[in-house]
Amino acid sequence: MTIHTDESATLPVTGPHIAAAVATPATTVVPEPDGAVEGGVSALSYARVQQFYARQAVLLQESRLSEVAASFTEDGVLVCAPLVPRVRGRAAIAAALAGAYGRSSEEGPVRCRYWLDALWVEESPGGVLHARYNTLVTRVRPWHPVASVGPGAGIEDVLVVCGGRLRVRERRITLDHLSF
Repeated sequence: MTIHTDESATLPVTGPHIAAAVATPATTVVPEPDGAVEGGVSALSYARVQQFYARQAVLLQESRLSEVAASFTEDGVLVCAPLVPRVRGRAAIAAALAGAYGRSSEEGPVRCRYWLDALWVEESPGGVLHARYNTLVTRVRPWHPVASVGPGAGIEDVLVVCGGRLRVRERRITLDHLSF
């Protein structure tokens, strides 16, 4: 793909990232060669984090809670007061998730969907990633086809690479109605 400016210059656009350029008569803006975004991470790292969260959402939707817990580090921390007390370690995270999901299904079968928005990822020295996003949960019951919208929340994660895979070192969930 090439981009032409008003000055008839041709700029090659290559790399694994999606290239976007904005041309004006005097200037053309082209992303950095590695796809980096100002203040963020490379497009490849961003996509990797998106894929990680998509996988977690599928695991949650399928109630595969021990696998969700396995996506945390061994000593990972989950904080979602007041719904889930601060817990540390995969076993404690799995138990806390099971307790929260048990309360959700007390009224009968439920299908939950997890909607993520406004993902922002920054990298610290040493490869630690800090991710922030918003989430909304919808729930559908077999006898009522219209989804109910659960509470929205802001999520802040510290992500690290362990054995070549992303893992959550710490997740802090702040419910929107408690954030005022």
